[in-house]
Amino acid sequence: MHDAVDALGVISEFLTWIGLLPGLVLLLAAWVMRRAQGAWTTADGVAFAAAGKAGYRWYDHRFQIQEALVPSAEAPVPGTDVVVYYDRRNPRRWQLEPPPVAGQVPRILGRILTAVGVVSALAGIILMAV
Repeated sequence: MHDAVDALGVISEFLTWIGLLPGLVLLLAAWVMRRAQGAWTTADGVAFAAAGKAGYRWYDHRFQIQEALVPSAEAPVPGTDVVVYYDRRNPRRWQLEPPPVAGQVPRILGRILTAVGVVSALAGIILMAV
């Protein structure tokens, strides 16, 4: 019985090191990736066509009018309401589809590995008491 507890203790410590450190590094990497992506926000926009150009207009978070031109082949119907996703730091960076969340895979893997590391550490502490 004592040998089994010792073996479980070694396995627990191994899983703690394998799970906890890489998990925390992956969580940090996911956080950095999300911060680097920028803060995207939404605005209600409207399609326009005037003076031979077409595009979308919206008010940004500073209540300044932003205008994005599109090629004439993709010209929207003037007056159409749209939801515009734009970068708060650079309102000229915009899109009509919701932006993908950066760092999803590292965040999920980081959570899983960190959870394995924490559970293994707790199991190791319990095994020391046995």
